[in-house]
Amino acid sequence: APKLGVMFTGDTVQDSLKILESVNAFYSQSFGQLINITVAVLAFAGIVLPILITLYQKRLFKLEHQAIQNSLATEMESRLEEGIKEIKAEYEQKEAEFEDKISKMKESLKKDLDATKGGICHVQGNNELKQELLLMAFDSFVSASFSYVKAEDNLNLRRVLGLIEEKCLPKFSKTVIEEHDESFKSFEKLQEKIREYDNNGTFADLVQSLNKTYNTAKKRQHSKSGAK
Repeated sequence: APKLGVMFTGDTVQDSLKILESVNAFYSQSFGQLINITVAVLAFAGIVLPILITLYQKRLFKLEHQAIQNSLATEMESRLEEGIKEIKAEYEQKEAEFEDKISKMKESLKKDLDATKGGICHVQGNNELKQELLLMAFDSFVSASFSYVKAEDNLNLRRVLGLIEEKCLPKFSKTVIEEHDESFKSFEKLQEKIREYDNNGTFADLVQSLNKTYNTAKKRQHSKSGAK
């Protein structure tokens, strides 16, 4: 019986070698590419990735740092505004207190000045009264009374009104009052001023008594000694 077998010709062997060479070249190239990829991955993981992580961390830190700075700046600005408001409020309060003190001092000085003026006219009226210059004394006492009202000096106001009622008005007549109209109109204004000033009625009885004595004088036909 004939033997079965494969007969290899020269062309067949040559083709097989080419195939083997192609396969070998393919695997060699693939292996080289695999090595390159592996090296690239290792390089990325060992060099590039840490750099990227570092850059990311720096970026994150920068953002956090900026946020902290903004927060601190906002807080400082808020505290500064609060501080300014507190200082301003305190200053305005001190200024108001200072102005109030100045106002009170001015008012006190004004009253002291009016009291001094009243005292001068009061003493002057007493001297004129001693000389029996009744009209001059009357004018001085009226001027003193106006000043005492401004000074709110009730004690001396009561004293000088008493002198007008007891020492001056009883000696005046209708003729004297008519001839010295300006002086007695001033006295009438004084009575109105005292009524406005006397909120609690301290001088109500005295003003009523003064007015009664004054009305009597306006009806008197003859003045007493020293009235002219």
